[in-house]
Amino acid sequence: MKPILLLMSLVYMVSGSVFAETYKCVENGRLTISDMPCPPSAVSTVIPSEPNDNARGNSSAEEMQRLKSKLETIQHEREEAKITDEKAARAKAMREEEVTRKTEESALEARNSEARKNNILKSKKKNLDEEREERERRINERFFNKP
Repeated sequence: MKPILLLMSLVYMVSGSVFAETYKCVENGRLTISDMPCPPSAVSTVIPSEPNDNARGNSSAEEMQRLKSKLETIQHEREEAKITDEKAARAKAMREEEVTRKTEESALEARNSEARKNNILKSKKKNLDEEREERERRINERFFNKP
């Protein structure tokens, strides 16, 4: 008899607290949360409790449908995030390729410019050498009568 009475009182206490309202009180900068109303000097907010789905009258089929819908929404959001991540990765790869290409083009342009400078210098040196040989030939002809 005592165990049954104890069990019944426990069920009564738990069922009463399931639908009880919760009070959030702020008094002198301190926050307290209680199942008892706040004192008049405190700023209070009532936090209504939400009964479980079965108490609201939702059937398990409705709950299952709600959960499936939520799962589909989450999966859709993940797919969109994955697509967005893939697009971002492709865009980043394209930017990196563009930077690499421009760097290689700059290096190639620098090498070509250096090669052009070297060719110009070689050409000028060749012309100077030809002029020097021509002057030496004239000097030899004039002063030494050597052809």
